[in-house]
Amino acid sequence: MASVPRAAARRPYFARGLALVLLAAAWLAAGPAAQARGKAPPRPWSHIEYGAANYAGSPGADPAQQHVRLFATIEQLVARNGPRGKLYLNDLPAHLDGVLAAVQRFVTERNWTELEVIPWEADFTKGPLPRTDTAHLSHPEPALISAACIRRFAARARVVVVTTHGVKQMTRALEELGTGLGHQDHGPAQPYVDHQGTAWRFEARVHVFSRRPQAVRKNPLAPRRR
Repeated sequence: MASVPRAAARRPYFARGLALVLLAAAWLAAGPAAQARGKAPPRPWSHIEYGAANYAGSPGADPAQQHVRLFATIEQLVARNGPRGKLYLNDLPAHLDGVLAAVQRFVTERNWTELEVIPWEADFTKGPLPRTDTAHLSHPEPALISAACIRRFAARARVVVVTTHGVKQMTRALEELGTGLGHQDHGPAQPYVDHQGTAWRFEARVHVFSRRPQAVRKNPLAPRRR
């Protein structure tokens, strides 16, 4: 049998090793971009505003002020979680159209094309409720604040925020709730400064509820600290 020179015998291994090195270099160069392209986008967040139009039907109320409160919440949600989400607006059918149109204009003006605005016509005290990450009952009629409503909300959302000036009603609701839910009083509602620089101050306190006690330590609708 004819002998093969040692140099010739090593050539296939050398070529194979060089190819592997080149492939590794190419992978390192294209890896981050390829990984970014192949990575699944984060799951859209979901949020519901209960009684989203509750202010519009009050005698002498300014509907624009109610919209400002709602816009402030939407802006905080997008700032915290990004514009890819599902925003449910809940109220009775007779009150929902106006606030729905206002929010859709607000979202369109900001070019949040991945934010889906979904009307949810129902009486939140007894109607069906969607499952969401967060829920907000903002400045309701004090009579609507009850342990039963808070329990309903917490059964369908991971974290529930109630912004209210109804101190007596909230105190009674907390007594009825007992220790069944995690709760934390986050103090006065923070002022909101709109895009025109106008500061809006709301006389109310913010309460956070959750079936997971540790989740109430943070208000998911509050501005991030800088």
